[in-house]
Amino acid sequence: EISQESFGPNHVNLAAIWGNLARIDLYVGDRAGAAQKFQNAQQLVQEHVKTVFPGLSFAEQRAFVASRIPVAMSGMLSTCDNTNAAQCYQSLIQWKGLLVEALKRQSRLERLAKDPEVGQSVRQLQALRTRFAQLFHRAGKLPFSEWSQQTSELIAARESLERKIASSKQAAGLQDVMCGMTLSKFRELLKDGEAIIDIYRYERITPSGKNREYAAFIATPSLPPGSNQFPAIQFVQLGSADVIERSILQWRIEAIGGKSGQQPWQQLTNGMWQKLQNALPPGTNKVIVCPDAHLSLIPFNLFWQSSEKMLSQLNAPRELAHLRRGVAALADGKTFLLAGGLDFGKAQDAEISVPALPGTLQEAKRVGKLAEAAGYRTTILSGHEATRERISSLIQTADHVHLATHGFFESSGFAMATFKEDRGVKAQARATTQGQKRDPLASSGII
Repeated sequence: EISQESFGPNHVNLAAIWGNLARIDLYVGDRAGAAQKFQNAQQLVQEHVKTVFPGLSFAEQRAFVASRIPVAMSGMLSTCDNTNAAQCYQSLIQWKGLLVEALKRQSRLERLAKDPEVGQSVRQLQALRTRFAQLFHRAGKLPFSEWSQQTSELIAARESLERKIASSKQAAGLQDVMCGMTLSKFRELLKDGEAIIDIYRYERITPSGKNREYAAFIATPSLPPGSNQFPAIQFVQLGSADVIERSILQWRIEAIGGKSGQQPWQQLTNGMWQKLQNALPPGTNKVIVCPDAHLSLIPFNLFWQSSEKMLSQLNAPRELAHLRRGVAALADGKTFLLAGGLDFGKAQDAEISVPALPGTLQEAKRVGKLAEAAGYRTTILSGHEATRERISSLIQTADHVHLATHGFFESSGFAMATFKEDRGVKAQARATTQGQKRDPLASSGII
């Protein structure tokens, strides 16, 4: 009650209190009471995601995703089973990939800020986000009525500017594709014979303590009314994260070392994949996997090798929404830049020796054919013509870009470890002394 008086009944800070009360219920064996309190916490986090999160700076958004989402997710999954799986999953499909979506939006806004039609409105919106972030941190320090009024005024001003910007032809893609996406609408994106396996790593809370585990939701297309042939949403416990991750580590060590990795892979098959495969409805011929944490480091297609079945991998369910809901928006004449089969060469002062990837040219051509079938005008660069200058020039006006090449990440602020030999790649990255900077991805043109 004291916290509600200070922050109001819907502030995200109250989620932590509900979570603590839910943990007490779990420790004394009241699972139903814990589930309800975790649900209260989830609703506060979800409301924050809808109303406050879009107005925060990217740094604030990143802090929120790192600190609030895992706690709320662990609470929900600790009391989840097939009786409440749909209720739990409704929020998780909104949360997974949220930070990347925010980064994409920031990148679009930075480009729009230079547009003569809406540039001024975009700059006003960016200034509002700064004021909003400052006000958010004053919650509990101002009288709640005053804080609430100022918050409502800033939200209204932000939404007004967003509507104005969205009316511009240049503002396509600003709205989150998951906005208003219910679970039933999401299932309508799946085609007959498809299933999505969405995996999560979390801390399972039990009366005896916490355990790191993996679990998955399996979603299938909407069934005809009155059909109860198979549960639309299933919750599958995959077991100890430590056990799974030891098998992943051992398989990667053996695979990189040129060994078969058969034993650790079989452990993953028996201990994890078999549980998922057994939960798939009969007749499933395509599976879309959204992995999490260390499970992102393994090739799931090796689990399901069949000429009659297909397995693809996406980072988050929202990416499927982008792909399926964006089909109708593929306008004729849009440009698609592709690069593959690059000649990397080697400068005398180069610190990284990069081997050729001949298969990437075939990849670029196949993606190019799909793009052309969807109405895009494609440009494919390969060999010596795929220079930094040429790609940098064409990327400025391309609607979509596909770069089939190596990827290396060099983090500022600390020295990177020496790259170990991996498929013939040997490199030593230098230490960097750059200070903290704004995330460069937002202005890179890539996101």
